[in-house]
Amino acid sequence: MKLLIDLGNTRFKWCLSEATELSPMQAQSYSGMDIRSQLQVALDDLEDKAIEQILVSSVVNTEVAEVVAATLADLDLAPVQFVRCEKNWQGTRFVYEDMSQMGVDRWLGLIAARRLTRQACCVVSCGTATTLDVMLADGRHLGGLIMPGVDMMIDSLVRGTGQIKNGEGQLVELASNTADAVYTGCYRLTAKGLEALLLQYTQQHHSPMQYIMTGGQAEQIAGLISLPIQVRQELVMQGLQILAEEP
Repeated sequence: MKLLIDLGNTRFKWCLSEATELSPMQAQSYSGMDIRSQLQVALDDLEDKAIEQILVSSVVNTEVAEVVAATLADLDLAPVQFVRCEKNWQGTRFVYEDMSQMGVDRWLGLIAARRLTRQACCVVSCGTATTLDVMLADGRHLGGLIMPGVDMMIDSLVRGTGQIKNGEGQLVELASNTADAVYTGCYRLTAKGLEALLLQYTQQHHSPMQYIMTGGQAEQIAGLISLPIQVRQELVMQGLQILAEEP
């Protein structure tokens, strides 16, 4: 049994992998409690599990990653491996010249997408940042884009203006209040921008293309796009699971 941990920008997720099965993914937002205490509480019920290895995907800064590594070592559940991006991995070839600049979550998402489909694909992650990556049917990664996530767009708009306040907006056609106007505007701008990009890349490469989306806002954004989107909330975990299959 393997413990898979994904350290994101605003929350961390974890699940167990046994054979080809993933347990239900659990998630927790970073709170005022320090990350060491949060991890200890979150993983407390795993002490009686026969965990052989812990695989960690991390996009947090080095300082936080070191605290996580030390905490996992103190818990002494199993050997810990922080995943690093590789230029070539089992037929998937990445375009980045310096792989240290590529987010490991994006890398794992593409590894998982390659397992899901042998067609060309666009993989979109809708989290703190919105990212888009294109991979051809032969496993070549052509590159990607990074944009502000919806929440970051909303926060930036609120901070950069004098009269717009951060309220609980709802998705509407046309808003009759500021909170709904901000919320709807940011979601629709993101969705329609992504839709245009997905269509552009599909037309450029003249081949069937799968569209795969993950991340906290994926369901809502996918619902605003007039294309067949596969929402895979466990995509990064599936990438970690594939790595865990290696002897």
